[in-house]
Amino acid sequence: MADNRPTFIEVTGTGVINFGYHSRFIIEEDGTYSWYIPAYKMFFSSKTKEEGQQRGISMVKSFFMFWDKQNSYRGLILEIHNLGFRVPQYHNLTVSELIRKKRTSAKFNSTENLIPESFAAGTLLEQEGSFAMAS
Repeated sequence: MADNRPTFIEVTGTGVINFGYHSRFIIEEDGTYSWYIPAYKMFFSSKTKEEGQQRGISMVKSFFMFWDKQNSYRGLILEIHNLGFRVPQYHNLTVSELIRKKRTSAKFNSTENLIPESFAAGTLLEQEGSFAMAS
């Protein structure tokens, strides 16, 4: 099943990364919440919906934090590409220019829209956030 909700990563020239994503959750028989974030291929669980929303933001931020701690801007851009995020026009040129630091900003949209069958009937949530790169 596909989801057509917008998911994005915006790399800015100021070192701030803005992101938006959607997640799906289902409530298990024992009352726990199981979550899936398609664009990042992340699964997790929580005791409450609110805890899950916060955990989702934290997990996506931890994705950016990993690359920041590695001091690998190039690695981040390549991983965004590998996850299926694309710039609408001139994607390959834009990625190349970002890596070589000839361009400082770009907005990538996710092409990952497949969700596991177990989450097909789940509730959809959209969230946005930002992360400030230290390096």
